[in-house]
Amino acid sequence: MRRCDSIAFATISFINRYLGDPIEILMLHENGTSERFVVGPDLRAGQCVQLLIPGNTFHTARVIGQRRWFLGASTEWPGVEKVDVEIGDVEALAAKISRRGGRSAIVPARVAAIDLNRH
Repeated sequence: MRRCDSIAFATISFINRYLGDPIEILMLHENGTSERFVVGPDLRAGQCVQLLIPGNTFHTARVIGQRRWFLGASTEWPGVEKVDVEIGDVEALAAKISRRGGRSAIVPARVAAIDLNRH
């Protein structure tokens, strides 16, 4: 298992929420801009239960809320090969955004990769 600061897929990603607390997702776009979204159950508060992440967009997430757990899924389309995945460094990405005049207040959340081969 490996931990990473952020990840980008060359393909489109969909984040789907099923149960638990909301997650805050930070997207770092190729043009140096950033966006924050909350994937959770409270639609009236502006949360969404599904989020589209454009290809080649670095993103990271953190669980927010009281219980501190999130059950969801990430679906990539049309599929992901190893060459389609790039692991990012939040500090380097923050510097890049700052140089381009964007916001540099980045949440240094950690995303844990799941080893699907473990039994």
